[in-house]
Amino acid sequence: EALARLNSTMEKDIADLTLSNFKANGFTTDVLRKDGKPTRRKGFAKKVNVSFDLVNVPEKYQGVRKIYMVITDDTGVPITKSSPIKAKISVNGTDQDIIAVSEQNVEIQESQRLSFNHDLEAKLKPGYYRSSIYTDLGLLGSASFLMR
Repeated sequence: EALARLNSTMEKDIADLTLSNFKANGFTTDVLRKDGKPTRRKGFAKKVNVSFDLVNVPEKYQGVRKIYMVITDDTGVPITKSSPIKAKISVNGTDQDIIAVSEQNVEIQESQRLSFNHDLEAKLKPGYYRSSIYTDLGLLGSASFLMR
């Protein structure tokens, strides 16, 4: 049920917020313990690493842009952070507020692999989570992961 709910919100967000010709592909999401080894156990997770590819980016979208990583639970609620990053994105004239856990100024090129790292401040509860990557133009893509 939680996975179905997460997929439903993901599909809606992706349809509403993505540009047809500027998307992220090849997502990998790694949840790491304190010693850097992968884990899916809720009590041991200390860091979330998200990597993705930007391929065939049109020239009009290239250049320096802010890219944001948002991590939400299966209901769409952002994970807690002591100093969340509040940003506004605009797609097709519609503004949306996001609460990100990480941001980077990136020189967007035609093709490249990017990575985000986030040190967790609070333990994650069991369930499905979604890591989403945004730019000021909208949602680039997302991937889900499970914590037990």
